[in-house]
Amino acid sequence: MHHGSTDPLLTEHDIARRLAISIATVRRWRIGRTGVPFIKLGASVRYRPEDLRAYIDSRISAKEVA
Repeated sequence: MHHGSTDPLLTEHDIARRLAISIATVRRWRIGRTGVPFIKLGASVRYRPEDLRAYIDSRISAKEVA
């Protein structure tokens, strides 16, 4: 079953850079199971671009929407 995305998976460095946060914050989110959902591929951790977009969209406050 194919779920549609052909975009390359992102690394924790990509997430940190795109959100302008530290890698330590990305790692803390992962350990705490908060933040952007991640995929574990063996020893590697990756993120789907659509999950990053959904996370960003979920953080919009009511004041920013109005």
